[in-house]
Amino acid sequence: MNIKDTFTIMSRYGQPRVVTKVADNTYIIDGPSSYYRGGTTNDGDLYVDYSGGPFVCTGDSMSFYGGTEKEIIKAITIIESSQEEFLTIEVITQAKEEYSLDRIAKLDEEMGLND
Repeated sequence: MNIKDTFTIMSRYGQPRVVTKVADNTYIIDGPSSYYRGGTTNDGDLYVDYSGGPFVCTGDSMSFYGGTEKEIIKAITIIESSQEEFLTIEVITQAKEEYSLDRIAKLDEEMGLND
């Protein structure tokens, strides 16, 4: 995707989620959502789950959201909206190779292998 390009994902309820590339490594995903869930997986990855999808999780590829297989979701931020029942999130990506190296370093640190 080029900057300002958009990609639409339909929720399982037929509601559009519009993905817009706003800068290198930065996307906005927004659309109607009567509720959402957020938290961390058992592996410690952050996620945001729109009602009806998509389930957006750090560590996932951006290819499902209009990006490329080489882009991995590094960070997710919920952006406050004045619209009722509408959710906007910012997604920051990182090159797959860099993300993998960062992930290995974090696991090594957690296991005390860097000492």
